Amino acid sequence: MRIGVLTTVHAPLDTRIYFKEARSLALAGHEVVLIARRGACGGEHVHRVHLPVPRNRMHRLRLALDAFGVARRLRCDAYHFHDPELLPVGVALKLCTGARIVFDVHEHVRMQILDKTWIPKLLRPLVARLYGAVERLCLHYVDRVIVAMPTFAHHYGRGSVTVVHNYPILRHSTVGPAAMESGAGLSALPARPGGADQGKVELVYCGMLTRIRGALEMLEVVALLKSQLPQVHLTLIGPLESEALAAEVRAYIQGHKLEQHVTMLGRLPIDQAMERIAQADIGLALFRDCHNLAQALPTKILEYMTCGKPVVLSEVGMGVAIVRKEQCGVIVPPGDPAAAATAIRCLFDGSPGGEGRLKVMGGNGRRAVVERYQWNVEERKLLALYRSLEAGEAAAMDSIPGMNATDAGRGVEPGASMPARSAASQECEELEAGGIQQS
Repeated sequence: MRIGVLTTVHAPLDTRIYFKEARSLALAGHEVVLIARRGACGGEHVHRVHLPVPRNRMHRLRLALDAFGVARRLRCDAYHFHDPELLPVGVALKLCTGARIVFDVHEHVRMQILDKTWIPKLLRPLVARLYGAVERLCLHYVDRVIVAMPTFAHHYGRGSVTVVHNYPILRHSTVGPAAMESGAGLSALPARPGGADQGKVELVYCGMLTRIRGALEMLEVVALLKSQLPQVHLTLIGPLESEALAAEVRAYIQGHKLEQHVTMLGRLPIDQAMERIAQADIGLALFRDCHNLAQALPTKILEYMTCGKPVVLSEVGMGVAIVRKEQCGVIVPPGDPAAAATAIRCLFDGSPGGEGRLKVMGGNGRRAVVERYQWNVEERKLLALYRSLEAGEAAAMDSIPGMNATDAGRGVEPGASMPARSAASQECEELEAGGIQQS
């Protein structure tokens, strides 16, 4: 199948969109074209068409029209959407091309709206209900829904919903699954130079930096720790949600003299991010208690576990049950930096077995990922979904005289000749000539 993957919100090399789903589909033999905003190049196997980088939320709406124009001209068999604001685009493509539509829901959108600080608080319930109404209308034209977590799958019915968890890719970690299964993996995990026994404590956070995800709380933890652990250091991997938060973070770092204790790296490719996590002692996930995160399983927790790092996690969301079950970290109350600092200090108090506790927690987490929480399992679900779409398309086209499955969803008249599938690169070049950049 030729599959168009669309997002105007996420980075083009977003881990779930590009490295997990698009790449898995391409390696399975599908022809995949990613239509996304201009950004870092890299990767392989997936054709890319670049849209302009949105300047603001209104510009994102304009980009939806650009994405529709590009997608329609590509004449794909299926279109795979990752942004709720692109649902009307999916409906339009369904009506114009007859292609199959897949809606990939990363988070509980209605709950997410209730936490949007740029929407006046009194209006958020109304906006959430309005979105729900529009979504229900659009879903009549959607062939399959993918959800990243089972907690909100029931909102989308039963028969057409597939849960594809956002589990980590082991090949992006520093030790492959074969080494882990042979028993050599834990000892092969790279240690940070110096180690905790020399007084150095390296903390790490990976993901979008927002207020509700604890950006300021993590800085407060470092400020509380530095008097007793003078070599404590926090590495922040990921973009800040706004310029206002960036200014607040910079002011806090300067005001509490944390310049030598905090490093902000911004967004990194997933393999580089995993290398940074592997050099830390502990991964942080200090979320505030809010509507959306209460039903979420943050991927960062599983990424820390993949690298054999204990997790210090606030008691919010689905990750709590995993950390408790696998005994791979410490749970602290949400919105309580002092409790998080105390938990970290206890792990590095120099008592007998302290370093051993860290190693045991890290090993528990790593084994759990290898056995239960890795992308290979979810990849099979994704590929099965597209096999079912392809089989349904073939059956429908075989019933039409003069048309076969290759013609499906392309707006092709019965009996008309089709360009070869390998023409995707040429078509992307034509889009570039029309003003859209292709990588």
